[in-house]
Amino acid sequence: MKKIVMGIAAVTMAASIFAADFAARTYMTGSLISGSSADGSSVELLKVNEENQKDADALVVSANLDDKAGANFQFWYQYASGEEKAPKIRNANLWFKPVDQLKVTVGDVSVATINETLHYWKDPIGNSISASRSWDGKYSSFATVEGSGAITLDITPIDGLWIGAGVAPGAGAAFLTIPSEGDATYNAYGVGVKYDLAGATDLPIVIAASWRDAGKDAVKVLAIGGTYGARYAEGFYAYLNARLNFNDGLKGIAIDNHFRFASGAFEAQLRAPVIIRLAGTDDDPSYLEFSGKVSYALDGFTPYLLFGSDINNAGEIAFNNFGDDFTLTIQPGVTCNVGACALDVAAKIDISSGSEKTIGWSVPFTASVAF
Repeated sequence: MKKIVMGIAAVTMAASIFAADFAARTYMTGSLISGSSADGSSVELLKVNEENQKDADALVVSANLDDKAGANFQFWYQYASGEEKAPKIRNANLWFKPVDQLKVTVGDVSVATINETLHYWKDPIGNSISASRSWDGKYSSFATVEGSGAITLDITPIDGLWIGAGVAPGAGAAFLTIPSEGDATYNAYGVGVKYDLAGATDLPIVIAASWRDAGKDAVKVLAIGGTYGARYAEGFYAYLNARLNFNDGLKGIAIDNHFRFASGAFEAQLRAPVIIRLAGTDDDPSYLEFSGKVSYALDGFTPYLLFGSDINNAGEIAFNNFGDDFTLTIQPGVTCNVGACALDVAAKIDISSGSEKTIGWSVPFTASVAF
């Protein structure tokens, strides 16, 4: 009898496992050789970087049960010398649909509408140049809410129309607190709407607007924008999104953008977000960042040229100090596959200005296997 019970339990477990989808990936970066004018004649050979396996997650587990309910969680780990590469869980959430037009998600969320898709996450929100340089909201691609302890609603009343609303106070925290004395306080919330005109008008246009509030006395962002064309088809594609940054009044406006043209095997992309700071002072100037990529897909491999000021996630160029702030990365490279392994090998030159102008160079590589 015990063996029968154990067998039934094993079958039940196997059935539950196979109801879930698994996606795994191992991701490594490094350089074959590198050096810098700041280091004199110093040269490094054959270096594999420490790399946290996040965003390219080590393992993603998701389940969709009859399109009525589901769940998701992701594992990542830090790849580093001497570290126990113990997996950590992030982005755990569950969802259910009381009706087909309404989806409720509880847990970790990141709700976006439209974004630049050259890098897929480098979207400024109009913060000051000093905040951007300290990574205090340098890039922030979500539209309504992002974080833990969230409850969100996705409403799709008609084809092409999405309406979203949610709160994300953080796990263990309440969205709204009303004390017995004093003022009430609230944590992060957001609302948004997106409409795809293609179904109703045959125009390849998507429009979107969103409002996000990080909480009482915290930054608020109003975003209004749209896209034209098909991102992954031939022809012209454009993305433009204005993000208005409110922090005790309107402080800055980010004109986020991304343009793409593709014909056959050729593809060219450019983004150059401009951040307008309304104070206009020397210590709070307006600034820009930019990056672009040109590629041509050949049989079995794709050569490309990547360039820009913020390829290394820095590179704010102030309008009042353009020459001294100017930085540029130039990276010609090639992508290809060896079996299931995706490879990217390039020659990279980093030119930085400022008080000490330096030139760094390297031959970086990226290798990943997804299964």
